[in-house]
Order: sequence, then C-alpha cells, then structure tokens
Amino acid sequence: MTNKQTGIKVQFSGGATAGKTTNSEYVLKEVPNTVRVSFAEPIYAIVEWWETYKELFKQEEVDLSYPKFKLTDILVDFYEDFIYANKCLPKMLDLLITDYLHVDWTFKDNTFRKLMQEVGDVLREVQPTSVIDSLVRRSNKLANEGKNVVCDDARYPQEIESLSAGGFTSIRLEISKEEQLKRMKELYGEVNEERFNHPTEVALNGYTNYDYIIDATQPLEEIFRTVDTIIYKLRMTQSDKKWIYRGMKMSEEVATWATCLSRRVGAVIFNQDNIIIGTGYNGAPRGTDNSLELGFCTKRVEGEKILGRPVQSGEMNHLCHASHAEANALSQCIASNVEDATMYVTASPCYECCKDIANSVRIKIKRVIYRDGYPDQKGLVLLKNRGIKVFKYEDLMKWYKANKTPYI
Repeated sequence: MTNKQTGIKVQFSGGATAGKTTNSEYVLKEVPNTVRVSFAEPIYAIVEWWETYKELFKQEEVDLSYPKFKLTDILVDFYEDFIYANKCLPKMLDLLITDYLHVDWTFKDNTFRKLMQEVGDVLREVQPTSVIDSLVRRSNKLANEGKNVVCDDARYPQEIESLSAGGFTSIRLEISKEEQLKRMKELYGEVNEERFNHPTEVALNGYTNYDYIIDATQPLEEIFRTVDTIIYKLRMTQSDKKWIYRGMKMSEEVATWATCLSRRVGAVIFNQDNIIIGTGYNGAPRGTDNSLELGFCTKRVEGEKILGRPVQSGEMNHLCHASHAEANALSQCIASNVEDATMYVTASPCYECCKDIANSVRIKIKRVIYRDGYPDQKGLVLLKNRGIKVFKYEDLMKWYKANKTPYI
C-alpha cells in the first residue's frame, strides 16, 4: 500500500500592500487541493459576531447570556481551549463595548482595520501560544490528510518561527516603507499613520530568518514565477528529482547532435510516466546543407551584412536556416494524446518555439524545464499565460549542488 503524500505548508509575510493575499490566492488557484489557514479567521468571526449582536448590548435589562455564549463558542471552536476562551471573553467584551459600541465601519476602511488589529491584539495578549498552537494543529491535520496549506497573515517573529517549526516554508515579500505608503495612498486615498505603525505592521521589520525573500516591487508575473519554483521544489519527491536530473542530462546529450555553429541546443520530451516520447536538436531541415557542412552560419553572415555589425544572440532569427530543438522534438514525437508531458531543454525557448509548445495538440506540455537563459523572455510569459509552468533547472536542482551526489 502506498502512503498518502503529506501536503506542503507555505506562509507568506510582508508589510501592508506587499502582496501577501495576492500570492496566497495565486497558490490557492494554481496548486490543486490547497486550503488557506489564517490567524485572522477567528478575528473575522468575532467581528461578524459583534455586528450581529452589537445592538443588544446598547439596550438595558436585556439578557446577554446567549450572545456571550456564542462568543465563547467561537473562541473554543477555533482554539480548542475552554480556559483560554474564558480568559479572552471579558477582555474582548471590554474592548468592543468600550470602543466600538457606537462606531460604524465599512469593510476594510480605517475603522475596520483598527478593529481587526485590536481584536487580534486581545487574542494574542491573553496567551500568544494558544493562537499559534491552534493554527499549527489545524495545519498539521490538513497536511496529514494530503491537503496543501497556505497562510498569509503571520505578524510577529514568534509566529513565523512557530509556523516554521511546524513545517511551514516561510516566504517574505519585501517592500520599502516608501513603496508601501505610495500603494496605500493609491488604494485608500489616505494613510492612517497610527494603523500603519501598529505593531502588527512593523513587528517583522528587520527580521530576516525566512526560507525565501522575494522583492515585492518586481512585476507580478516575475513574483509568481518565483513562487511557482518554490512550490514545485517543495512538492518534488526523490523520484521527481532523479528524473529531472536525468531529463536535463538527456537534453544535454541530444544537444551534442546539433548541426548549428552558433549554439547547440537539445530538447527531450517525457510523458507522465517518465518515458521519452520525443527528442530534438537545432539543425537544418532534412536534405539541406547544415552549418557544419557549409562551414559558416548563414544567420551570422547575412545578418552582419544587414546590420553592419556582428549579430547578437536572439537577433535576426528569421535568417536562421535551422529548425529549433523544441520544434523538432514536437514534430518528431512518437506519441499522441499525451495530456501531461514535460519538456527539458538546454536553453530557454525563443518566442516562436513557445508558440509551438503552447499550440501543440497531440502533446500537451504542462511544464518546461530549461538550463540556460535566452535574451528574449516574452515567450516564457506566453507559456505562463497558457498555464504552462516554466522552471530554470538550476533553481530546482540546488539540492544537487549542495549534496554533490546525483540521483541516478
């Protein structure tokens, strides 16, 4: 019997507007069987409870035992600790009745954000470990059921460290204060300095003990590509690593067959069972003289005449007589109706090859793993938009360099 694979656990942290929610929602959408856990989940439940029963607390001589019971029930349900719930209850009621009995708000306005922060403060102040332990327990239960877990609202170093100890991979979305202020003004029209400098917003400033730190000022597609690579690495089994290593070694071998003087590229396609179904290298079409036989590269010679200077990589591709490795691998594929194929290629595909990969009908390429970069990256954006994952081999296989032992 095969044991069920345990799900992965990922946490995003960062200042306001860094993109924590955006990235966790991306993971929820892109990674099957993923659920979100949140420190804010009980806070939302408490705020919703307050909206439901607030008017009763304004009235005199009203029996409030049922509303109080419901609040206790929310706390026990989330934290599984009756003693903790009873310690929280009077402090929570004191906050809500004193500061928010005659206050209205709309979702995500400054008053709402202040309320959420202060309810969270009460939960953490009473017994911080109960808040953290509860989330770790729920996450472990979900992961043991085979679900993947994402969290995007750890606010303090202790929370990051406890989640990491509980098996979470920590990802920091780094953003400067200046960029934060700019984004907040664009989103909300104004910045409440008190809320902006609240401990939940600044407690992680200067903290660096993360597994990954991503520059959150990059274009969103670049951030998503980095997140894709991290998630793929986390989900890789030892067998996956072995076959990724083999796939790239095979493409490097195929590249030695190339007949191009400029660059030798090899591509290999594996089906979902890791069986090779197609190989290709860059070279002239059958029956025509190739660069090795001619002794010169037609693109270089003709391109230099047009440009008046040497041709750079990625330029004047329309003058190239060779078919590219990726196109040859697809056209010479021996299989059909393959729904989950992986292409290994020694160089990042050009835009034309990316179009061929995206349009392939018989062979559905789900992921492309390449070794070397290519000057024009717009083809990779095309693949991404088509739902095809793109990974750089070195990013996936740093384990190999660290261990200095290939999986064979």
